[in-house]
Amino acid sequence: LAEIKTMSANIQAMVEGPNENTNKNRAAAEPMKLTTAKMAPPVIEVETLTHQVFLRHDIILKVMKYLGWEERFELMLLNRHMVESTILNDGHWRWMCGRLQDDCGLYTPDGIPADTTWKALFEEVYPMRKMFEEPP
Repeated sequence: LAEIKTMSANIQAMVEGPNENTNKNRAAAEPMKLTTAKMAPPVIEVETLTHQVFLRHDIILKVMKYLGWEERFELMLLNRHMVESTILNDGHWRWMCGRLQDDCGLYTPDGIPADTTWKALFEEVYPMRKMFEEPP
């Protein structure tokens, strides 16, 4: 869970952009070189299944339902779109709380107080996920 918190903070910092902390160990930036050639954006002629999966959050949730916790977290970090639709989306953390309830038998409420987030609730409840498992 500590790794996930660290990765989440790092990803959020990357999405928000560089700051003085992210640039302090780098050499002085070189001036930008402008080119006159225009690059055409990539064109997706055929919408593939993979493309559909990564752009439609409802499909991702159906896939994630059958994954273990580690695989879910790895999928959340797959690319920028996944980060934006999962880690940075409080609604996704609500879904993850629901998975704790369904997969692990832990109670999660239908609503939360205004001064908290679903991510905070998930981080509080997630360490208890193995409470009802049989010891090895």
